[in-house]
Amino acid sequence: MSFLKVLWYSNWNFSNTYIFEGKIKNSFEANIITKGIVEFSAKDKVFRLCPGDMVVCPPNTYHCTRVVSEEGADFTAIHFNINSTDFENNFFGCFRLSYHSAMLSKVLIEEITEQGGVVTDIANNVFEALFLRCIRESDDTALVSKNSSATIYRDAINFMNENMGVILSVPEIAHNCGICETTLKNAFKHHTGKSVKKFYSELKTEKASELLCEGINAKEVAATLGFSTLSYFSQFFKRETGCTIRDFLKQNEIS
Repeated sequence: MSFLKVLWYSNWNFSNTYIFEGKIKNSFEANIITKGIVEFSAKDKVFRLCPGDMVVCPPNTYHCTRVVSEEGADFTAIHFNINSTDFENNFFGCFRLSYHSAMLSKVLIEEITEQGGVVTDIANNVFEALFLRCIRESDDTALVSKNSSATIYRDAINFMNENMGVILSVPEIAHNCGICETTLKNAFKHHTGKSVKKFYSELKTEKASELLCEGINAKEVAATLGFSTLSYFSQFFKRETGCTIRDFLKQNEIS
């Protein structure tokens, strides 16, 4: 029995102006780059990806994909679930494919293209083999972007995560990073296509969703994330997700 199940996949072609701002999904997502260069931002990392690279993002995680090459970029997106306790639901990785892994990705993309988006056992098995090989082979440190904007972005997110129990302002975040607000805002606009405030709200929402899925009650989640009242947290959660906490719990089958 396969330890993962591919839900759906698709091939994408985007121009050099494309920015995907990301939405919360309840499944894993893998992107395999086949042409061009993209910057992929998630959690506290920014990766610069080239053809032959693959990134895997966990469920309930905002991420941003930004095309940076003049010729645009092509990539294949695969959404899947993992049916194994060996892998955490927060598993996140970026991989530079070896020769043999690249051959598997080629077979996978050909199968996807030939089947017109229909999930087949062949595609599922090939992707599972590719995923396991990547985990065994890869070191993602070479793919981490080291430019100053990426450093600011990472420092700011680390500060946000370290102070999740309070409500931070944009000036406080900028001050902690030792930069002005304009520089901070420009870094987030570049890497996420969003304002600092919007990204921070989504980060709070992501953490709230994670805690709720762990079975922690809403009142405790509100206190953990620095909300003064349950009512304030409930209003925030509905504004950010479009659904009430009760509906979210029901959708995720949490009692």
